Amino acid sequence: MKRIAFLIVFSVMVTSAFSQIGIRAGVNVATVDAQKLPNFVDVGVKVGYQVGIDYDFKILSFLYFNPAVMYSTKGATFKYSLGVATAENTLSVNYIEIPVDFALRFRLGEDFKMGVFAGPYFSYLFSNSNSNDSYDKGTYNKTDYGAELGVGIHGRRFNLRAFYSLGLDNLLKHEIVEYKNSIIGVTLGYRL
Repeated sequence: MKRIAFLIVFSVMVTSAFSQIGIRAGVNVATVDAQKLPNFVDVGVKVGYQVGIDYDFKILSFLYFNPAVMYSTKGATFKYSLGVATAENTLSVNYIEIPVDFALRFRLGEDFKMGVFAGPYFSYLFSNSNSNDSYDKGTYNKTDYGAELGVGIHGRRFNLRAFYSLGLDNLLKHEIVEYKNSIIGVTLGYRL
């Protein structure tokens, strides 16, 4: 009898913990906050994506802890104009990223909650490329960190999140130019 009771309790605990795990995927509209650039350079956006897993832990009825591990593609486009001559370049930087968010959520009817979230993120550069092949790939820092802020709607299984993320570290090792990641994104999540 004790074994059966133990198995039931253990099953409930595992199912409860597993039900807090989710998958998340979405679109990044990325650019860089560029400092010290010459006047003939215009910075534009690069559309990318992110995909990964997250965990949702309820601290209080309205307060949640929501860390994740994501693969996130970022970067920017650059247009150079010198007189009549123009050139374009695309920067792609791809990260393994760990956002660590805290969320405030409030009930909207029986099945939905709406809320805001914020927190830091930490990233490791997984790969990078530049459409200008002569550009030195070794000039990028391997790590990045920053902060994100967003809003979300959460149902029983699905959630929809919109966020703004700003990097706080220079992507480049040198200080001639400063690039800091900047993203507006939307993700759709599913709680397993």
